[in-house]
Formats: sequence, structure tokens, C-alpha cells
Amino acid sequence: MKLSIGYVLILCMGISFSLLFLELSHKWDNTQSVDSYLQERVEIDDWSLPQTSMIKDKHGTTVTEFHSPDNRLNLSMSEIPDGVIDAFIATEDQLFYNHSGFDVSGMTRALFTNIQANDIVQGGSTITQQLVRNIYLGHTQTYDRKLTELLYAYIWEQEYTKEEILEAYINAVYFHNGAYGIEAASQLYFTKTAEQLTIAEAAFLASIPNNPSNYNPFLHKERTIERQHWVLQRMKKEGYIDEPTYEEAIDEPIELNPREKQNEYPDYTDYVLEELDLLLSQGDHEHAEDLIALLNIEEEGEKDRVKLLLQHGVVIETGLDPDIQTHLKETEMAHIGEGNIQSSSVVIEHRDHALRGISGGIGYETRNFHRGSQAYRQPGSAIKPILSFAPYLERFNVNRHSIISARPFNHNGYQPSNYGGAIYGDVPLAVAFQQSINTAAVRMLSQVGVQEAFSKIAPFSFAKVNEEDAHLPAALGGMQHGVSPLELTDAFTSFANDGQYSPAHAIERITDHDGNVLYEHPLQPTTVWSQSTAQEIRYMMQRVIQNGTGRHAAFSTDEYLGGKTGTSNNYHDLWFVGSTDRYTVGLWVGSDRPTSLRVASNQQLHTQTWRQIVEPLTREGVVN
Repeated sequence: MKLSIGYVLILCMGISFSLLFLELSHKWDNTQSVDSYLQERVEIDDWSLPQTSMIKDKHGTTVTEFHSPDNRLNLSMSEIPDGVIDAFIATEDQLFYNHSGFDVSGMTRALFTNIQANDIVQGGSTITQQLVRNIYLGHTQTYDRKLTELLYAYIWEQEYTKEEILEAYINAVYFHNGAYGIEAASQLYFTKTAEQLTIAEAAFLASIPNNPSNYNPFLHKERTIERQHWVLQRMKKEGYIDEPTYEEAIDEPIELNPREKQNEYPDYTDYVLEELDLLLSQGDHEHAEDLIALLNIEEEGEKDRVKLLLQHGVVIETGLDPDIQTHLKETEMAHIGEGNIQSSSVVIEHRDHALRGISGGIGYETRNFHRGSQAYRQPGSAIKPILSFAPYLERFNVNRHSIISARPFNHNGYQPSNYGGAIYGDVPLAVAFQQSINTAAVRMLSQVGVQEAFSKIAPFSFAKVNEEDAHLPAALGGMQHGVSPLELTDAFTSFANDGQYSPAHAIERITDHDGNVLYEHPLQPTTVWSQSTAQEIRYMMQRVIQNGTGRHAAFSTDEYLGGKTGTSNNYHDLWFVGSTDRYTVGLWVGSDRPTSLRVASNQQLHTQTWRQIVEPLTREGVVN
């Protein structure tokens, strides 16, 4: 029964080839020339092979990949191992270097090979035909599609060299389980690069594209090995390997070593995509010109710019410190845990303005609501150094010892109160800062002038701070939308950097797959505060931890340690932002649906969690 079915299939194949050539001859006779026919039917300029893009950490290690839509890592011809090339030519197209796109003798030879095998084990399509089928046509079997395939193959042979065609083919062919091209297949099945493949492994992988479902290594490994043996026989017969090499390859065991694809740092990599989207949306950004040009924005429009870029096989180098990122997440889980309370922490290496770690929240999952960059909350008293104290120091050229009135304040009926209803008299600025006295902070903003104070913070990346926030309650965090944990931590780096500010960045550099630089983050600091103002604020932040509202964040260290607490109305949000010699670290604790965290505040959950995050960062070798 199998024999008769096999002959029927082979007979149909032979008849199909005959009818195809009759159709081809008819088409050819009614066309002035092949070239003129192709000009009407074939467009080959608009083609490309989407590649896998990747994000790398600060050490150059790949942490995640983006397959848009294919998992493909293109190689140049010089990077493709000879064993891979030989395996495909020996099995798919022995006369590859001699034909002009299609091979009548090859079709005939495939017919007799299939008769001998009593099955269809070899097709009649050349490598060039298979390539154009993968790029343009799909796998629908019709006479018109087959004719078009031959015409595409012919014009490709006129336009490209054999090496270019072979390179494109080996990068385009499908190896099942989402892998396109030999490099992606090698990494998927063996966790090694293509250049590291043995002859046996190259033949094993070259066996898959003939029938990817049937030769899926994860489900049908024995079938794949059976075909691998046939591939090795063909390689020996065609003279690509000798008898000892053949025997060695046959005896070599094939051990699959599939690569783990899990992204361990979704909080950080998702923020990288946010930053990338912002970068691409700045069409006039002089440093992003090469990226914009790569996307051909005029044709594609503004939609899905990130998705388009990720199809070009770019490598995004970032400032991610895996140890710090893991430490953030583990600390939040250990000290805050899963439940109604959420948190987000941010670590910036302020000298480099590099984002080393960011939490999207407890239990964060890929492409979810990112609390580090998207959660806007009222900052409470954590905004005081930026909106009240620093502008006041700048405006009146005073210092931490200067006296400010902390007496009750009333402006057109607005009467802020202090924590616990406390009433103060005149106090040094350092005391007002250390004890977070509200009446002093509001009075400072009033004396500086709301508009002048807001102009001072304009350089910061506060995306949702607007003119409606320019009123006295802003001194205590009273804002319409508020700030994100990343934004507030970022602004505090200006104190650690002697008044210089440059937005924190995750993306250091973007290159194409060949290493050509498309974008490099420019460090262009802006002077926001004088050096003396920054130093005064740092001193007062230090006092907060030593003997102020942030004393529960204290720990023994030889490094500088300073910070500022913040609590929004009704205890909905708890903040602590501070610095060491090297890092500026911010922490927000709250709830997605605002609720009172008074108990957590009394327990100093925010300051103690901040301490647990920061203390290991000051000990060499513990986290980094």
C-alpha cells in the first residue's frame, strides 16, 4: 500500500513538473523578454529579513531578545561555517553554482531519488527558489505560484552573487520552534554559536528545514537523526567530507541543550522600551538621527516605532546591573511582601547618570503597569529639598545656619499645619529640614516666589508637573498628578553631583547587528544649583538620617549617607530618597488604590526597607 501511494505521489510530481514547463513555455512565448515580464510581475528591491534584537546589561551579557516577528540572527557569509554550507548544497542543490535559479536536471534527479526512496525525500526546488519562496511567496502549491517562484529565482540570480544568495538563504530558512537562520537555530538547540557547531551538529540542523514539523528535534529527535545520517551520506558522496570524518560524525551523539529564554529583569527591560520610545518620538533629536533614518519614518509614520526598530536586529546596551536589580526585587519582596501594599525602588549611579536598577512593583510581569516610571503620586515632604530649600538657598544666598520663621503661616486662608500639630518659632534651616517642618517649607516657597521656584526645577524630567501645580501647597507635595519614583530619584542626583543635572538613562548605546553605532547617550549636564547649595542640601540630608525623620534608615558606614522622607496626605504614599557616595536611591511605598498606610508609616516600613536596599550597596563585593 505504501509503495503504491509513493508511486502515485511521485507520478503526480512528475506530471506537475511537465505541466509547469508547458505553462512556463507558454508564458515565455507571449512575453517580449524575461526582464520585461519580470518588471511587470516581480519586485525584488523591497525585501529584508527581520532580525532578533537584544538588550544587554552593563557587562555586555544579553538579558532578553525581541523576535519581531522571527527569531533570527543574521550572519555574513564569512561567519557561516563551511560544514553548514556544504550540508545544504549537498542535500538541497548540488548544482547551485552552475544554474540560473532553477534546474531542470535537478527536478528530474529529485524525481528518481524519490522513486528509489519510495517517498518524497527530495524536492526539485533550488536553493534560490526556496529563498524567494520564503521571502515573497509562502508555500501554497499552485502552478501560478510555482511559475512566479521560478521567475523570482531567475531575476535573483541576475541581481545577486551566488554567495549573497546562499547567505540570505541560510539566514532565512526555518528550523522550527520559532528559529529562523542557522545562528538562531544553533543557539536555540545547542546554546552555542553557529561557528562552534561540529560537522555532526551542522548536519543535524541542516536536516530540519526539509520538513520542520516532521524533524522537530524536541518532539522527533530520532527522525531528525535518521535524516542527519542521510545528510552526512550526501556530504560524503559529494566530496565535502571524507570517510573518517563521516564515521566520526555518525558516531557523535547529539545532545540537545536548549537555551532558556526567560527574561529575569522585565522591570528594567520594559523601562528600556519606554525610554526607546521616547527617544524615537523626538524626531529632531540630533543624537537619534541614525535611528530615525533606519526606520524610514516618513513612510512608516509614527505608529509602533519601537516595534519597527526591533525588527532591524539592533543591540541595545544598557546600564543594567543584574546584581542590583535582583537585590531590589528580593528586598522589596522580603520586607513588603505580596498584598495590598506596593512599592517601587530606583538606583542611579549618579556620577554616570546611569540607571542601575528599577522596580516596576512587587510581582511585576512583562508589559504591565510600571510603578517605577508610570505611577504618579504626590511626593509629600520629599519634594521640599527641590522646591523649597534649594531655591531659598539660591535666592537669598544663605546657609543651613540661617534662621527661618516656622511660625504658623496663613496666605489667603491657606494654613498648613505641622506633624502632630506642633508649633515652632524661628529655627535654623538645618532644623527645619531635619524635622521636616511644613510651615517653614511653605514660607520659603512663598518668599522665593512660586513661579521662580518652579522655573528652577524646569530642567528636571517631571513629565506631569504643570502650571496648575504652581501654588504654595506644592511645597508639601500638593500636586495634581505628582511625580514618579524614577523622576524624583533622578532629581535628587543633582545634589550628589554638586548641582549638575543630566537625566538618568538606561540606554547607553544602540548598535546594528554588525556593531555600527546608531546612537550613544550624550552626557550634557545642566547646572541647576550652585555647588554651595548642593553641599548645604547634602549636609542637611545627612542630618535627617543621623537624628531626624529618617533615622530608621541609618546604618554604620564610612560613606556619605543622607536622605529625605516624604508622606502624602492621609498616609497614601510613603517616600524615602537619599544618596551614598556612589548611588542615589529612591523608594516609594503605597497602593494602586490609595489607602491609608498609617500603620506602615508608624512602623517606618519605607525607611527600613530603604536601609535594607542601600546598606549592601556600600559594601564592596556584596552586591556589585
